[in-house]
Amino acid sequence: MDNSLKNRFTFVAHAYYQQAGEQPESFDVQWSKDLASNETPFRRNTFKVTNEWMLLNLAWLQTSKLRMLCLVNEEGKFFNTIPTAEELAESNAKVVELSTDKSHVSTWLVRPGESMHGCPNTVEGIWVRCLSGEAKISIYVVPE
Repeated sequence: MDNSLKNRFTFVAHAYYQQAGEQPESFDVQWSKDLASNETPFRRNTFKVTNEWMLLNLAWLQTSKLRMLCLVNEEGKFFNTIPTAEELAESNAKVVELSTDKSHVSTWLVRPGESMHGCPNTVEGIWVRCLSGEAKISIYVVPE
């Protein structure tokens, strides 16, 4: 085995913005980094959060340095039916709030069907809650 080979993480995002009556504009973000760790990325599939602040359980990565944390708000996906206006309004209210400090002074919002990607400076306190009832989320964690 070649000892010079390292685990690698590549991030690619492609976004569009279209002003009414205009052609869409796009922007791309792409980067790739070698990882210092041989740890396996952690994926926690759909689970529920309530309106009470909850500390995220990042399994064995709880005390590791992270290259990337991705939180996906799984709400707003209607696979088998066309939602009524009431169902759509209820789903759209299930915004997930994320905080990296116990006082929750500075927070990020993840709207239904959207995701947030970032690299927190600590994984010892990543808190989440739903602003309205319960929301289903998934998390993906890539170690440094």
